Amino acid sequence: MTVTRGSRSRPYWQFASSAVLAAGMLSMSTLAVHAQRAGAAEDEAALEEEEEEPESPIQPADTPTVGVTGNPSPVVTPPPPPPGPSGAGPALIPDGEAPPGPVAPAFPPILPNIDYAGRLRVGFHTVDNPARFDDIASDLSVDIYFTGAIHRMVKWQVGITGTYSGMPGSSNTPMTATSPAMPGTQLGANAQILDVIARFEFLPELNIYAGRMIVVADRYTPSGPWGMDEWYYPGILPGSPGGGAFMRSGPVGRDLGVNVWGALLGGTIKYYLGAYQFSDPSLSPLYSGRLQVSLLTPEPGFYQRTTYYGYKDLISFGVGGQYQQNGSYTPVPPPPPLDPTMPGLPTLAYDDYNYLTGDIVIDKKLGDAGTISLVGSYAKFGGEPRTWDTHFLGSLGYLIPGVIGIGKLRPSVRFQGFTPPTGGVLSYVIDAQIGYVIMPWFVRIAVGYRHSSTDLGKGAGPVKADQIFVGLTLADP
Repeated sequence: MTVTRGSRSRPYWQFASSAVLAAGMLSMSTLAVHAQRAGAAEDEAALEEEEEEPESPIQPADTPTVGVTGNPSPVVTPPPPPPGPSGAGPALIPDGEAPPGPVAPAFPPILPNIDYAGRLRVGFHTVDNPARFDDIASDLSVDIYFTGAIHRMVKWQVGITGTYSGMPGSSNTPMTATSPAMPGTQLGANAQILDVIARFEFLPELNIYAGRMIVVADRYTPSGPWGMDEWYYPGILPGSPGGGAFMRSGPVGRDLGVNVWGALLGGTIKYYLGAYQFSDPSLSPLYSGRLQVSLLTPEPGFYQRTTYYGYKDLISFGVGGQYQQNGSYTPVPPPPPLDPTMPGLPTLAYDDYNYLTGDIVIDKKLGDAGTISLVGSYAKFGGEPRTWDTHFLGSLGYLIPGVIGIGKLRPSVRFQGFTPPTGGVLSYVIDAQIGYVIMPWFVRIAVGYRHSSTDLGKGAGPVKADQIFVGLTLADP
């Protein structure tokens, strides 16, 4: 056999070891030739005797045998390369091989700096009378979120929202036009900043959010319409002249302030404590807080769901409240002027605003029989003037286990009551809905019927209204 060597230059010790090895192999081959000639006659005689021996019963006939003649010569091992300075002797890392052990990166790992998500709701409903399908209103909204991390404890969040009011008179009007029935509400398309938050997340038990964000006191605000199955957000009363029964906040449930929150015991206990309305120096801070206990399954995040569609078994209790000094005021007519030519200006009578609420949520999977959801809440408003004295809610939902097509059906019914501060007739809203849940929270369709009775407090009796609605919710998980 012929061995071909490369033309790369080698150190002196490699040539010396090659010469020693070649001399040893030459002497071994000479001894083997003499031994072969001396024993040739004996081998021929032994071969004739081996042909007459029977086959071994243990070793198969086709197993090769190896005969050893004489003592084998020891293998000469070349000496190891002497260590030397850089540039002398062989390289410490052979060509084409990785260095031993991990290599430290030149720079520390970079955190993902930008992530984004989007969600939209498209809905239509009849106006007042379900028998008239020629009067259709729309509910269109879209949110776009951007989040990032500069440090594992320092993060940021920005959100933008766009809506289309779908109110009478919204077509063919300037985008800055407002509704006469709802002052300050723009007709047509409307886009605005949703969230601008600097997030300092030191520990799960201690986080500080600063900027424009949701005001947290009740169960539904951290969930929003995206985290609940019912199409209409709680507190909305059709035809109410003073608006719905909501806790205090700025537009779209947000306000400028600071929120300290944390999740203890992995999210079994969660608290929120914030101060808001810093955008108006003339107002006292609005203090808002919430304490929540989630059993069976913890809820560790800042945001949460109102129903988990069977992915979590949950029993949650929560209490919350708000307070603002001189947060409510009533215009007071001035007294008769002494000089008719110098009429007095109206004054304001201030009162402290306060709000208290409590809620319970039960979301339980019944084995293979589906998932049942129970939600109840009660809220009381304080401070004069106020539109409503109390608001209470109860809902029942059931997720049917069988898959129909690509989703599951979830029928639900919800009752909301509104009591005015004067103790008048109870106003209420009843929602009966069938949801088609394709992907929980992210793809679902709602079809339902809504009946409302609103007491305007003018002695004319309650005003009743009926609606048929259909809505689609899409969100980026």
